[in-house]
Amino acid sequence: MHPSKWNLYPLNLNLINYRNYNKNLTNNDL
Repeated sequence: MHPSKWNLYPLNLNLINYRNYNKNLTNNDL
């Protein structure tokens, strides 16, 4: 197992959550 992959995994999760959060914000503004 590569530790770098496990280090990047939470970052990718945070990116997806951040995008969803922004999407929800724009939907609420509309």
